[in-house]
Amino acid sequence: MRKHNRTGHCSGCCAAQARAQALDDRAVALGTYIAEHGATVRSTAKAFGISKSTVHKDISVRLPVLHAGLYERVREITEKNKQERHIRGGLATKRKYERQRISAAGRDRPSAPPRPQSVLCKTDQISGRFLCKWAYPKKTGLSPLDKF
Repeated sequence: MRKHNRTGHCSGCCAAQARAQALDDRAVALGTYIAEHGATVRSTAKAFGISKSTVHKDISVRLPVLHAGLYERVREITEKNKQERHIRGGLATKRKYERQRISAAGRDRPSAPPRPQSVLCKTDQISGRFLCKWAYPKKTGLSPLDKF
């Protein structure tokens, strides 16, 4: 048995009990939040500022031991969310591409340069490098390879 110090507490057991109680309280709070809001594991994790794996462990391992009735409600909600997630993912992708389409339509994008009709290539006499000059249908300005 651990010996308590003069304040009546030991160095380890009381702190461990407090940590365990805090974990239990958090598991019940997470379960209550999911049950009240119909929330997903991801949104619950974001609301509480913890990871998704922590939320999942709390509601799947700790909650059944602490509060079986609440666990059943949470399990039903998480199963429903799991069945609907492919639909939510598809809708999110649809929204993403609609936003991109709308933003692209609102700005003037420069048109692509014309495709070259042919390529003129030769080896430079001084450096020995292989140089190519693209022959565009409409020439706009001088190219560094205009020495050909």
